[in-house]
Amino acid sequence: MQLFLIDRITQLVFNLPKGKEIEASALWSMWTGAARFFKPANENRMSEHDLPDDETASQAVLSPFASSLSRALHAELTELNREGVQLPEPVAMLVGLSGGVDSTALLVALNMLKSQFNWRLVACHINHRLRGKDSDEDEEFCRRLCDSLAVEFVSIRLDAPKGRDYPSENLLRERRYEKLLETAKEHAAKIILTAHTLDDQAETMLFRLLRGTSPAGLTGMDARRELQQDEGVYLIRPLLGVRKTACERFLASQQMGHRVDLSNFDDRFARNFIRTNLIPEIDKRFPGWQERTERLRTILHDDEDYLSRLTDEAMKKLNFSDREGEYILLEPCRKLALPLQRRIMARLFERHGVEPNFQRIELVLALIDEGSGAVSLSSTCEARVSSDKLRWLNPDHGENGNASAFMRTRQTVIRLPDGDKSFSTNVISWLNKSLQVEKLARPLAGASAGTGVRQGFPAGHAFEILVDLTHVQEPLTLRTRRPGDVIQPFGMSELVRLKKYLHTHKNRLADTRVLMETAERPGGGFEQEQSRAVVLVDTTEVLWVPGVGLSEKLRVKDRPTHSLKFIDLNCDRGVIA
Repeated sequence: MQLFLIDRITQLVFNLPKGKEIEASALWSMWTGAARFFKPANENRMSEHDLPDDETASQAVLSPFASSLSRALHAELTELNREGVQLPEPVAMLVGLSGGVDSTALLVALNMLKSQFNWRLVACHINHRLRGKDSDEDEEFCRRLCDSLAVEFVSIRLDAPKGRDYPSENLLRERRYEKLLETAKEHAAKIILTAHTLDDQAETMLFRLLRGTSPAGLTGMDARRELQQDEGVYLIRPLLGVRKTACERFLASQQMGHRVDLSNFDDRFARNFIRTNLIPEIDKRFPGWQERTERLRTILHDDEDYLSRLTDEAMKKLNFSDREGEYILLEPCRKLALPLQRRIMARLFERHGVEPNFQRIELVLALIDEGSGAVSLSSTCEARVSSDKLRWLNPDHGENGNASAFMRTRQTVIRLPDGDKSFSTNVISWLNKSLQVEKLARPLAGASAGTGVRQGFPAGHAFEILVDLTHVQEPLTLRTRRPGDVIQPFGMSELVRLKKYLHTHKNRLADTRVLMETAERPGGGFEQEQSRAVVLVDTTEVLWVPGVGLSEKLRVKDRPTHSLKFIDLNCDRGVIA
């Protein structure tokens, strides 16, 4: 078994893409760890000489890695105590354990320190079951590690994704924290520890900077925060000041192994691309940039705290409520500096369930300057200026409970890529989405002439389509359905009324609530559903009802000319992009 594992690790290392080689200390850690943790089935625990003795533990406390961890964690616990958070002894801590180098180093060091500081540790591994056998081997590694350290172990297995569905990184993160919170409560632990390092912090800042963010987004991850308001459970990241290489060296010094997730090297994903392609080049040209980035982050964090207090004070003078709902006074708002205006808008957007982004905020600030008008921020929120006030309204309900005329007339002209451009991005603020249009330069492999059918084409009722726009009459417009709309259904030769078409496909119509953000709202039956249907039209007819179906006019007869895809607007906390 050991020879098999060493051979597998060797293959792993030498099959890595160029530039992704594992440094010697990590390789030594993997080889020695393989021999220690994966033993014959009749050996459930490590032998006594494998466990750290008192002398080794004493040395670990004095090692740079463990000392840094001890100082950082003690500082955060002290701050919690000053804030009035009572932590009964022994202090129970839930440790997130993936089996990777960072979380393994965190658990091993915590275990060596727990007696000195009277800590009770519970390790929690969450198996997303995304990588089949590899995911199960990660779980088994963590189980054996905790068994060897005599640390209580909890494993949570989530439902594996079905078909081609692959959850987003945000969704996976939300699931992890949800399960960590549940497990912490079950074990009476007020502290959850995760192993994010300085490298993770710098990577997060770089990712947000490239994708688009606000100064608040560049404050990065907090070292300590309440995981969920009023739950009394706190997330602490004690390794945020530590480099990943320090974790690798520490495990190598302890002759401890760890797991390697090969999916982290798949640079089709944005963060992986940054981690595996950009950061190594930055390391070569600008060594030590992570520490300098951390100094910038600290300055931005302090500035953001100060501006947040100014925003609180400003809102007290212009934000009020009456029987009609919440509003802000226009004149006091106009007198504020632009950075405060933007922060106030972002704060109000979040309060009304609208994700703040640059385009939305600028639209509302323009309303304030003009002193009249309205703008739809999403399918559930509308900002409207009346008299000297800016009010926040539900656009689906007018005075008589009917859909407001404003929402019914929402429309966005869709720009197609022109000239040498291959992409255009159209922000649809009233849907909380953008519509990305890509001009396809080459025929797609596998397309069948005359039918446009190819394995891998999205279904006609998807929110992503491959089409031929040769025969459409521009401009194209995305809007809600209107009386008199017609469509030539895919595969038919005649136009039909859109109302009849939607009735024929009413089983699909309910799915369009995902696009309209109405999944949590009361249903209201077919009439309400079809009145909210979103359509893409040219100057003569409906071309696409997202989530329902396509027009024959978009049929691919030779090759697709364009792809159209709906994308959620940025939704990170603190992002204005």
